Amino acid sequence: MKLILSFLVVISLSSSIWALDPKCDPACERFLSCAKEMNPSKTATPAEIKKMKDGCLNACKRNTKAVLACYDASQSSCTEFALCVQKSYSAKK
Repeated sequence: MKLILSFLVVISLSSSIWALDPKCDPACERFLSCAKEMNPSKTATPAEIKKMKDGCLNACKRNTKAVLACYDASQSSCTEFALCVQKSYSAKK
């Protein structure tokens, strides 16, 4: 749960108005799927799901290469995907 919350903070802190790579949508769908997988006891409301997806898309706009590299490299593990995105965000600070 702590990992997904950290991931959500990273996502929500990222914003930009750059054009969105078409691959961001599947990466963000993966993020939502991972959030559900990593928190099976929590049921997100439609508003929470929208907020998570919007945050993910903003992060992908800002750090497209990093987010998509994580998505491509971490297809089999939600934990790896979340940690990779978190690490790439921290490296940009």
